Amino acid sequence: MTCTEVAQHLVALQVDPAVHARLEELAEKCTEAQISADERIEYETYVQALEFSAVLQAKARSLLTNGHV
Repeated sequence: MTCTEVAQHLVALQVDPAVHARLEELAEKCTEAQISADERIEYETYVQALEFSAVLQAKARSLLTNGHV
């Protein structure tokens, strides 16, 4: 797989619908202050993973746009 293909795959990544639904559920519980300690850890882990993914996707988009791949 080439660097361009890897960048394209990164850009195309999307959150699984089941994970998205769980994240929404945890976010609602967090907003309503009804989240357990274990659920908060789960929620924070999802948020960190999504933030990491967003950074990778932004870098991949930049590489593809600027032709540095």
